[in-house]
Amino acid sequence: MAFVSTRVAQEPRSSIFDIPELVGLVAQYLSGHDIIQCMATNKAWERLFEPFVWQDVVLKSALPAPQAMARNRHRIRSLQVVHNDYINLCTLADDLQSVTLFSPDDLNLPSDSSKSYDSIVSSSTTGNNIFKSLREIHIVNAYHYGTIDKKKRSLYPDYIFRIIDQSPGLLRATLEGQILNQSDSQVQSLLYLLGHKLPCLKWLYFTNARIDLDIGLELMRACFNHPQLVGLYCKFSMRETGYSRSEKSQRLNAFLSVLENDKKTREAPGEPVVGSRIKSLVLPEPQDGYPPDFICSLLRSHLPNLECFTVPEIYDDDDKSYTDSLKKAVAQGCPKLQHIELSWSEYEESINEAVDGMIQGCKEMSLKSFYCDGFEDMYSQPAMKILLEDHSTTLEEIELTYCKWIDPSNFMGFFSMCKNLRRFVVTPSKNGDAIMSFQDMVLQEWVCHDLKELELTITRPRVGLGGREEDEEEDEEEDDEDEEKGDPEESELEYGRAMAKQGYGQIGRLSKLEMLCLGCETRQEPDTPEKDFEYDLTLERGWLGELAGLKELRHLQMATDFWSKMGQAEVEFMDANWPKLEKITFGCYGLSDSPRKAHWIWLQKKRPHLQYRL
Repeated sequence: MAFVSTRVAQEPRSSIFDIPELVGLVAQYLSGHDIIQCMATNKAWERLFEPFVWQDVVLKSALPAPQAMARNRHRIRSLQVVHNDYINLCTLADDLQSVTLFSPDDLNLPSDSSKSYDSIVSSSTTGNNIFKSLREIHIVNAYHYGTIDKKKRSLYPDYIFRIIDQSPGLLRATLEGQILNQSDSQVQSLLYLLGHKLPCLKWLYFTNARIDLDIGLELMRACFNHPQLVGLYCKFSMRETGYSRSEKSQRLNAFLSVLENDKKTREAPGEPVVGSRIKSLVLPEPQDGYPPDFICSLLRSHLPNLECFTVPEIYDDDDKSYTDSLKKAVAQGCPKLQHIELSWSEYEESINEAVDGMIQGCKEMSLKSFYCDGFEDMYSQPAMKILLEDHSTTLEEIELTYCKWIDPSNFMGFFSMCKNLRRFVVTPSKNGDAIMSFQDMVLQEWVCHDLKELELTITRPRVGLGGREEDEEEDEEEDDEDEEKGDPEESELEYGRAMAKQGYGQIGRLSKLEMLCLGCETRQEPDTPEKDFEYDLTLERGWLGELAGLKELRHLQMATDFWSKMGQAEVEFMDANWPKLEKITFGCYGLSDSPRKAHWIWLQKKRPHLQYRL
């Protein structure tokens, strides 16, 4: 009788990584360190993950590992060059999509010193459209005048422009503004590229420069007329040497007239005349700002698609309010405006006129973000009131840096009215009072449950810890009653602690919060020393337990010294309740000692990737 085996043949073991697409999906969420760790697991994983190591390459020397570079050149998509030699980019990658060029100190010749600079530039960019896959180019820290001679400095723009000239699919570019200062021919080269060689360009950034007013206006004209450009960031200043304010105004008005003529000539017959396609705009900065009439005319007639606008500094020689003019210009010419930014180099009261005009001119329920540097609510209460009443359902981001003062009712309004708020950052100026008391925090229930980033400075009342401020006469009249009821200071203390518990409870219910920065007001009366705040983020004497619901928290920043009173119990709480915590930032002092204590070392061992930073 024949023997029949009953064993079933084992099927080969399979892995999810047998599907190449899944490897790519996993790799996009891994850091470079994580990918290296995966490659070290075994030979199979090394083969699977090696392509993703080479997708983003940083060169810190002229030709590191040339054989490895040659073997993987078809995999390189992003390249950062952090050294000071001209390089032939087309020999390093076949399908380069993004390149960032740093040049820290000097621009050196290669070892073959017989080559001229001109031949280096030419050999780096030979052929037609050789960078047809390039979508982004970023030039960072192009050169320092102290170490680069005039010949080298003048050639660098040619090197950059030739790369751009061979990149017809370029979508985004960041250029050092200094390249506009080299020669008239190079300025014209850039203007030619914008007009004829970059049909797909959508985002253009200029940084770190001071250029002549006329050149800046020429550049803006080319950008306003570009058929696809939607983002223009001119973060440079314009020199006005020899121009009076009236002469500058004449040149600015002439620029507006040219824009109007350009707008009419580029439109097809029978179609309505429209302005630029630009959606996000940062204007260059003249030495003493723009006249209000220029800004109003620009917004009213030339930016119908504008969604994000950084309001430049504005002056007014007539000492008349331009709020109404700005309001009408925004209402008539910018119906799509959703994001407003104001960041003036020096605080002036006229910044409040700009705030009022921009906010009041926006279409009702349209604003999504508001950023202001040096804001003072005392002079712009109508604007804040309108911001809350007319845009509470759409506001997603509020950032007020170096803020001088905010009315407490407006402060609380953002939390109790703006359901879609995602980011709220308020940092007080050195002597400012942009702070929130625990009493204000608990007046109403917060509705911004989707908040992901919160930066807040809190305070207790100036009298005791409670906030029920009573003048001296009332105190004297009620001395006898206090003796019968018990220690008034103890009652005040309990009241303050109850308010603090509720205040931290409001924060603890923000279950989607990813970044939390807390500071405390330290300019207090003698009977409210800072040490009372230092225990706030402890378990025994404070309210750290109220923050147990922050399961999405990734970054905790303590702007003042909450950490010195923390111990083992507190870091174990963090480990148990904040599973996604990646970074803890300590305040501006005390860092050298605190993270070296045993409990902080214990937490970092539990979380190897946890970072401690200033």
